[in-house]
Amino acid sequence: MQAVDSFQFYSGSADAPPGKGAGETLISPPDTYKELRKISGWRRALAKGENLDTILPLTHSAQLWMTQGKTKTRREDLEATRASSAAEVAEAAEVAEAEAIQRPPPTQSEMPAPGSPKKKTSTKRKGGGDE
Repeated sequence: MQAVDSFQFYSGSADAPPGKGAGETLISPPDTYKELRKISGWRRALAKGENLDTILPLTHSAQLWMTQGKTKTRREDLEATRASSAAEVAEAAEVAEAEAIQRPPPTQSEMPAPGSPKKKTSTKRKGGGDE
């Protein structure tokens, strides 16, 4: 069995750094989870199903385990949600990149000449004042 990062949480989890919680293992460098470390109470939020859009991507590929009493359950549903969210983000990035590649570069007439001043437009009325 290959060693992987794993996080364990329940509704009353301590606010310890990633990998320092009870029953957790951390194989990756601690900096891998530096953004997750900034979220106060992230384990409790996972247990309650809160802020999943923010927290799950920051858990990278770690296994997620939830404890209830003496029962420890792997939350593969959360891991699957994380994976599908990551896939959607990657797909959106690929689409944006493809659209940028397909867009033709600006023509010479669309680009300002180097060193030329920008046209200024005035919103003042000519003549104004009391007549």
